Amino acid sequence: MSATDSAELRQAVLFIDGGNYKAALTVLAALPIKERTARWHYLAALANYGAGNTVAAVDQIRTARKTDPTNGDYRQAEAVIGARARTQARCCEACTCRACALSLDGSVESDKRE
Repeated sequence: MSATDSAELRQAVLFIDGGNYKAALTVLAALPIKERTARWHYLAALANYGAGNTVAAVDQIRTARKTDPTNGDYRQAEAVIGARARTQARCCEACTCRACALSLDGSVESDKRE
């Protein structure tokens, strides 16, 4: 946690640290747009990454890095999140995992009965 974090950001950090990414995202989403600093985008990226929302995580960490390009934590998070995104992209391109067969409702396409 940062000494300058608001109560809401501190709560989001606690949720992220506890693995409750959905709650963290809910807390973060409640903050007004004018309060969405680089730190907010960084925490949103961590929460989205933990929740498996890789595309949103990539977008959020890129925004954090653009806002505060010298922050080492943001740079490191961007490297980790970017690596996951690239791995997922390769997997889906090659269709080498069952995740590619999952439909939006969570069922496996090949298991559906018509």
